[in-house]
Amino acid sequence: MDNLSPKKLAELLVEKHDRLISGYSDEVDKTKQISILKEKKDQLLHWVEEKGTQSKYGQELKDTTAELKKLQTSFTPKNQSYYAGVEQKIRENKEAREYWMGKIGETKT
Repeated sequence: MDNLSPKKLAELLVEKHDRLISGYSDEVDKTKQISILKEKKDQLLHWVEEKGTQSKYGQELKDTTAELKKLQTSFTPKNQSYYAGVEQKIRENKEAREYWMGKIGETKT
């Protein structure tokens, strides 16, 4: 990294913030997906109890349960306060990214 120009530095920082935003966003998205699948499973369980396992909801319950299990084995969510901090980090990195994007526009080579 000899003779790193201001523009190149800004571009590298934008890339760094993009990676961080992507990583944090993936984690938050997976947590939301798990939450949604749990709610869906609960609702399907209720419907299956009412209509029986042979209903159209029986197969959907099996599919939802399998999808939830697969996601939970590949990802373990943390507590809710952790994700409040992650969402703050996403906002901060987006602000920093916008700042450096502006610097790229201002900077020549």
